[in-house]
Amino acid sequence: MIDPADGRRALQDYSDYQHLARTKAEEYMAVGERFLKMGHYYKAADAFELAYVWDRRNHLLVLARSHALFAAGEYMSSAYYLGQALQNDPNLIQCRIDWGALLDSRDSFDAQMVELSTWQQRSNSAELAFLMGYVLFMDDKLARAQISAEYALDFMKDHAGARILAEAVKKALNPDQAVPPAVPPAEQPAEQPAVQPIIQSIEEPAAQPADSDSQGNP
Repeated sequence: MIDPADGRRALQDYSDYQHLARTKAEEYMAVGERFLKMGHYYKAADAFELAYVWDRRNHLLVLARSHALFAAGEYMSSAYYLGQALQNDPNLIQCRIDWGALLDSRDSFDAQMVELSTWQQRSNSAELAFLMGYVLFMDDKLARAQISAEYALDFMKDHAGARILAEAVKKALNPDQAVPPAVPPAEQPAEQPAVQPIIQSIEEPAAQPADSDSQGNP
């Protein structure tokens, strides 16, 4: 049974619940970032989940959890939270991440991608193709990202995240061609308040040339 006095004691150092929630979310974000830098990816994922409990409006925390789970090799879970993040805030597709920095080295990232590709080809999983398309898109491998994204969308036509990804890749490959919004304007989430960066390597999107490699399996 919860003692109301415990709640009052928890609030005594804060002006209101919103202040308490914001402070707690920021604390868990900082913990998650530290765990990422230490290579403790499961603990980082748990910390980002706890931060999201305190701040349900900040869907960047869900994306951060997806990134941590990808680094941990939990690909299906990573794909799930990636889909949740993009569905709740399509603008998150514009965030950038340095996978080599997240995984300590480019070699580690390449090995991770080989493993992910192997699992996807063995299972023909549309969810894993979706995740792979996203990772390749963030890595500016646009031609290969398009193959994976379209494969995922073919098998998951009602998956908002797959649709958002496919349209973002198409727009990146054809910047002069107008692409309809992934989510109708009425369904776009309200603008979120500014927050501290979740993963230090997330940056603002920058224009990048498409890769010339048109080959690749989803």
